Amino acid sequence: MLNIFPEFLIPFLAPTILRIGVGATLFLDSSADLRKYSKKKPVEIGTSALLLIASILLIIGLATQLAALYIFIDTIVRLVKSKHRRKGRSRAFYILLAVASLSLFVSGAGAIAIDIPL
Repeated sequence: MLNIFPEFLIPFLAPTILRIGVGATLFLDSSADLRKYSKKKPVEIGTSALLLIASILLIIGLATQLAALYIFIDTIVRLVKSKHRRKGRSRAFYILLAVASLSLFVSGAGAIAIDIPL
């Protein structure tokens, strides 16, 4: 099939772009959650801290598949239990986050990472 972009470059960089995008989104979300920790339960603080750690792992590309699996499970739980969703986030946001993290779990870290693919 004809393609505008070179075949050798895009499949190599696509997981990297996805990994950094998901990691940055979750980093901003979980750090904002941790700033208002005084009104939260210890379990909510713990899950926000784990999401922050997972997002940092995704950004640097270390243990990508493990971090993506945790993000996928957390996202599905938040999608099913509507009271655990963050304010201002729709179901579509969580569905896209779940699909992106599942893709990272299957495909691995991508080009620029410290991670060794399993």
